[in-house]
Amino acid sequence: TLDRVIRWLGRIFDVELISLWLVEDKQNIMKLVAAQGIEMSPEQKFTLPLGKGLVGWAAANNQTILSNSPNDEPRFDGSVLDAFHIIARNAIALPMSYHNHPLGALGLVNKRSGDFDSEDLTLLDTAARMIAIAVGNARLHAQTLALMDERERLHHQVLYAERLATVGRLTASLSHEINNPMQAIQGALNLALEELDSPEDLTTYLQLSLKEAERVIQLLNRMRQIYRPENDKLEQVDINRILHEVIALANKEFSRQKINFSADIDANLPPLLAAANQLNLVFLSILLNLSDAIGVAGGGDLRLRAYVKSTALRVEFSTRLSNIIANSWVDIFKTPSGKETDLSFGLSFGKDIISAHNGVIDYIKQDQKIMCRIELPIR
Repeated sequence: TLDRVIRWLGRIFDVELISLWLVEDKQNIMKLVAAQGIEMSPEQKFTLPLGKGLVGWAAANNQTILSNSPNDEPRFDGSVLDAFHIIARNAIALPMSYHNHPLGALGLVNKRSGDFDSEDLTLLDTAARMIAIAVGNARLHAQTLALMDERERLHHQVLYAERLATVGRLTASLSHEINNPMQAIQGALNLALEELDSPEDLTTYLQLSLKEAERVIQLLNRMRQIYRPENDKLEQVDINRILHEVIALANKEFSRQKINFSADIDANLPPLLAAANQLNLVFLSILLNLSDAIGVAGGGDLRLRAYVKSTALRVEFSTRLSNIIANSWVDIFKTPSGKETDLSFGLSFGKDIISAHNGVIDYIKQDQKIMCRIELPIR
């Protein structure tokens, strides 16, 4: 630790006081972080403006000061020494920098065996450089960890927003699909009330109600799987099941956008180690975006294919679009700074999810045909 290093230097150079000052982040203030020769209570805090006193001037100007008569030195500030009743006879202040940025300074006061000399300066300069590297690396590591934590937090926020937005897009098209079985349940229950004296008919109507209620439950469960954040852990997942659930959710949108949808999914796809919810979101976002694009073009064909290629699982979405729609769709995906539209919803973020699964996502355009291909490694 810094305290141990300072104590070690204090013993080697046999000084009355040695202190280590570090510049506070994004402030022109230096804080006393370690010292030997003074007893500080936990409540005591000592700071100096960057540029004030010998250590402050050394840090601000990246220059060493050696003075064997510090009280005659105009840059000398004795406020900290006065607090501990120390009278300076000689002093040395060495700057510390990290990648050309002021980091702090090392100060030594009152060498007991005489004045400071050039040999002391050489040894202390080496020590100050080593301390600067250690402190700078530690700060950089802490900043990196903080950035990683912030990125993870933002990642989860964006993922949650994507889920909510996807569910919102599905709600309108699925409301009719939910309404149909609910009306069937209502009608069956009304008929059941009229047939209370006929057990056979009553059983038929109640079974119909249960069947339609199960349809609603399954549909709502599929939607719930999209946005539940607790299911983001990696586990062995059945890609066949995920793809069929996504297709079931998007079916109503296919009808609304006049899409002729077809699927060719290998029944023997191997399980993958993945976050099922995240793959569900990527596949569904691609289907919905393609549906929007095809709808703008007046309808058309949309094909999904899933198969194994060598050591990877491939999922391909292909369709034919007008040149304008195809170009804008690919360009928006490949240009993160491009203007965000409904058409580009979820595509750039989908790339991050697939990359996190050690996979790749490509968009291929040939004439009037466009394909989105996802490759995920089989482990």
